[in-house]
Amino acid sequence: MARIFMDGFESGGSDLWNYVNGSIVSASKPAAFSGTYYFSSGASGSVQKTLSSSKTELYMAFKIYYNTGSVQDIIYFKDSAGTAIASLERVVASSFVNLRRGKDGGSGATIIATGTIPLGLSTVHLIEIYYKPLNSGGVFTTKINGVQDINYSGDSTNGLENIQTFSIGAFGDNANIWVDDVVVDDANWIGNTKIQALVPTGAGATSQHTAVINAHPVVLAPSNNSVAGPYVNFRTIIKSSYITQSGAKIKVGLRTYSSIYNFSVVSCSIGVRDGSTSDFSSAPTRITFGGLNSFTLIASTAINWSDWIIFNLTAGVDHLVHLYCSGATVYYGVDTSVSETGYIESNADANDTDSLSISGYSSAANRRYSVVGLYVEKTDGSLNYSSVNEKPAVDTDYIKTSSSQIDTYAMENLSGSIASIKSVAVQTRNWREGNGSYDRGQHIVRPASTDRLAASKTTVFPPSAISFQSIWELNPEDSAAWEEADVNGMEAGIKAVTA
Repeated sequence: MARIFMDGFESGGSDLWNYVNGSIVSASKPAAFSGTYYFSSGASGSVQKTLSSSKTELYMAFKIYYNTGSVQDIIYFKDSAGTAIASLERVVASSFVNLRRGKDGGSGATIIATGTIPLGLSTVHLIEIYYKPLNSGGVFTTKINGVQDINYSGDSTNGLENIQTFSIGAFGDNANIWVDDVVVDDANWIGNTKIQALVPTGAGATSQHTAVINAHPVVLAPSNNSVAGPYVNFRTIIKSSYITQSGAKIKVGLRTYSSIYNFSVVSCSIGVRDGSTSDFSSAPTRITFGGLNSFTLIASTAINWSDWIIFNLTAGVDHLVHLYCSGATVYYGVDTSVSETGYIESNADANDTDSLSISGYSSAANRRYSVVGLYVEKTDGSLNYSSVNEKPAVDTDYIKTSSSQIDTYAMENLSGSIASIKSVAVQTRNWREGNGSYDRGQHIVRPASTDRLAASKTTVFPPSAISFQSIWELNPEDSAAWEEADVNGMEAGIKAVTA
């Protein structure tokens, strides 16, 4: 066995972890931390990782930086029953490390060893751990900056004889701990490992997924503006400068910006603007929601997405979105930061008026109403890589598929001086829409001319986005240690798979 987890927080996020209380930051990064990002606990935060299966022994390495505080926790471990079985803490008075069976403040917690190497404040320290939890003959060994500190043998668990979960952080000690370069192995000491993030730079050998692009990336201000019903017409101009992508298939997002009032969208449509007027140049295209023309916009700030509809959206061309609504009072949002003019008709007739003419409407400068998103699909593969190369991740641009399709990407090269490469990980952020059978993924590396799939598939993607990771300790092309030349020029990606 070998590497089972690694995270230097270089995605700019923390969703490889099961619990996070703190921040992923880049400011004031200590020089001994690698990359751009690291975890900051604040006064009482931590990160927690639950392994996919329990382990009878574990090796760990991570870098840690302390500010001031009282007794300062470092890490604690839980067994598969959720019991805190062992922990390390930094003692303020001496700066030495205590090893506890259990966790400070918990039932049965007992100090069983104390180190002799100080963990000074405002200094990055490399912590390495070997832990084998046994009631008899157990082992807990630590290294500080490469030098052995604690070497305990005996009863090393306050619960079961396995490790399921570990947590690193302050845990309420007002210590503000910073953490970077966390690596977990189940067979070997890890050493001073640095994690470097590489992002896609271009299309790879295969681009089969569909790219979904936010074609109108303008944030709508959260204002609760209202107009009297019972029927209201809104017409929003989406200026050409805000439409950044063309596409033949689109969806539109709406929301009310009121936590009090629902209202009904009787019809919604989109079309090309007629010159500088607020009329359609030709008959607009109806936008549906769940296959229906009308739906209730619930009183919340949640976005209501339309169905995908066939419509030729053209970048650099003004478009109009028309909303015909009903309700005693209709609440809508505005964005006064952009030079868009909308039109509104209150007390409208009880009919569907997405016609070409806006006769009878009133001008309302800088009003975008409830239109908060406009997405296009790109099926030619030209924007696949740029939809997934943001750091931190941006969930408004993504790729999607509903079949056994592959997407790979040319990746950045390594930078700096590389002594050796211990492993390569592919990390993706995924979610699912609906309940199709292709509901998980299998990561890919392509060091040469063949896609090499990870040994295991991911678990089922959840409805909301989280990250998944697969690790290759050896180059699958030749089953030898990775070389810098293997990584430089490599492609990486993912394949949609079933159970």
